[in-house]
Amino acid sequence: MNDVVKALDGYMPFYYFSNVDGLYAATDFVVVHLPDEIDDFTLLEATDHASATKDGAEEATAEALICEAKREFGVVVIDLNFSEVKALRKENETLRRNNLLLSSG
Repeated sequence: MNDVVKALDGYMPFYYFSNVDGLYAATDFVVVHLPDEIDDFTLLEATDHASATKDGAEEATAEALICEAKREFGVVVIDLNFSEVKALRKENETLRRNNLLLSSG
């Protein structure tokens, strides 16, 4: 995420969290300087699925913001472990949800 913000000449990302029924949702915001304009900025934002933890929500939202940066600004992220990590995160999130459902009866 830091490399994406740096490539965009953006400012440190900030997150807004909300909690509904024990699940956290996050929205990630990054202020980005537009390269062809002097003192002109835009706001890049993304939200993704809810998670049982704040860290999970933050990670999912950071991933969504990276995808948004790719779509809006053509940022290319080369991470050989990205798909493996993504699959493990989804599996972990599914297990957490199942555990929450089982523990609630």
